[in-house]
Amino acid sequence: MHPRRLLCPLLLLLTLPTQADTLNGTVVSVADGDTIIVLHANREQNKIRLGGIDAPEKSQPFGQCSKQSMSALAFGKEGDVQWHKPGQSLTHIL
Repeated sequence: MHPRRLLCPLLLLLTLPTQADTLNGTVVSVADGDTIIVLHANREQNKIRLGGIDAPEKSQPFGQCSKQSMSALAFGKEGDVQWHKPGQSLTHIL
């Protein structure tokens, strides 16, 4: 078989979305404006950095305001945490 005939299907496979892992949990703490602690049903806690958000750290200007805003939005809420690679800290809350 000609190598070019193999190349096209392989390139198409690379563009397919990867399967994501999803866990359900409750936000039990907010570390800063883009980092939360989620408690899962198995009683395991994970520190989660939210994807697509760049918030100031607590020590930076507006850092405390950012943390308070995230707390108002997320603390005590339940949702699904989705990530695409094991150990990846950037996630999406569904």
